[in-house]
Formats: sequence, C-alpha cells, structure tokens
Amino acid sequence: MWSYLRVAVLLGATLGAATVRPSTPRDDPRVQAFVQAYGALIDSVAYGADDVVFVIRGRRIRFDDGRLVAEDR
Repeated sequence: MWSYLRVAVLLGATLGAATVRPSTPRDDPRVQAFVQAYGALIDSVAYGADDVVFVIRGRRIRFDDGRLVAEDR
C-alpha cells in the first residue's frame, strides 16, 4: 500500500502542476504514467466518467482526481 501512496505523491508532485485538466480520466497523464509504470501488476482497468478503477493483484484501487484510494476506504 505504501508503494501506491509513494507513486501517488510522486505523480502529484511531478504532474500536478499541469494547467489544463484532462477531459477524461483516460487522458490524465498521471493515469497514463501509472498504467505504464505498473502495467505488469495491473489485472484490469475500468475507466469511468470521473475516475479510474485499477485491479492490482485482486485489490480494487480507485484513482479519483489525483488520489489513489482503496475501494474499502
């Protein structure tokens, strides 16, 4: 879990200064970077209108406006 939080902090720090908000979560450079970096660990990705849900090793992790949140939280 800590590694996911570290990635979220790093992605937020490096990409959070973007001035243009992506039109969809699929276009968000933070989501693209996460998928590229952790693609081997991701079981599936579901793109919603406002968020993205990753299934990583059977656990659902939701990406919502720059935050990675476990589905059970």
